[in-house]
Amino acid sequence: MIALRTKKSLVLMVEYVKTWEPGQSRLLLLASREWRKTNPAASQLVALLFLFTLHSPPWDFVIEFPDLLPATWPPALEPLRKGCLTSWSQVVRTDGTSDATMRKSMLSMLEQRYSKPAPEQGLFAGMLPADVFAVLRSAMMQL
Repeated sequence: MIALRTKKSLVLMVEYVKTWEPGQSRLLLLASREWRKTNPAASQLVALLFLFTLHSPPWDFVIEFPDLLPATWPPALEPLRKGCLTSWSQVVRTDGTSDATMRKSMLSMLEQRYSKPAPEQGLFAGMLPADVFAVLRSAMMQL
């Protein structure tokens, strides 16, 4: 997480977390859970970062994970939305394992929430990409 907070943009953060192993990516969910009540914007953004790892949430986060994510994709991050959904559609397996079932469920939830660009409303309305990055980086500096 220390190296993550040194990244100079949200895009660089996304590229960095794509290389994380499942144990590392769990740290994002722990941060999201911790900030959920005190810093909802940072909590939701770090949960979005988790999506880019393409890992299934650990079992202790399966039920909670959808609630950690924003209800709509932050408009300032629109350039990243389609790539995230495309990546998730490519990692869904059909082998009948519990992980494959979880991934199918995740993809379905993600497509329901994020298949279309979000209107400018809610927690991230009017925020520029730099503003979104500042919210996340500020919270991470407190770790």
